[in-house]
Amino acid sequence: MEQTHGTWGERLRTFQWDGGIVTLLYLKPLRHCSWHKHLTSYNKFTCISGKVVIKTDKGYSTTLTEKQEFTVEPGVMHEFQTLDEPAIVEEIAYTKYTEYDIQRERLGGPMEFVVGEKDKFYTSEKGDYVLGTPFGIIKNV
Repeated sequence: MEQTHGTWGERLRTFQWDGGIVTLLYLKPLRHCSWHKHLTSYNKFTCISGKVVIKTDKGYSTTLTEKQEFTVEPGVMHEFQTLDEPAIVEEIAYTKYTEYDIQRERLGGPMEFVVGEKDKFYTSEKGDYVLGTPFGIIKNV
């Protein structure tokens, strides 16, 4: 876990993967972060304790209290602000899932039922797996 400091408080990175990052923000009272946007990432803020205000250029000004969350879309200018008490916020920055983010090697479809040996695994010439069941063999068509 990596910890960094800002004028608004401290950030503790708890998890990171290719599609995003999870951090805990320990925010000082009466502070705000920079007015900024993310080109491809969503920012999901969940208030753990205290209160935090999320402002956006879309006219939103949302005050989050414990267990409340708010997500800022990519390209939206925003900042977070604290009020007169410290706050702890979980921030998850992630990229949007798209249905085009899949590479299929074979299409799905119906399974073929073949009467034969039971309770065994087989591999076909095409590398497909088949499964022996109490009633016969099920294989990909």
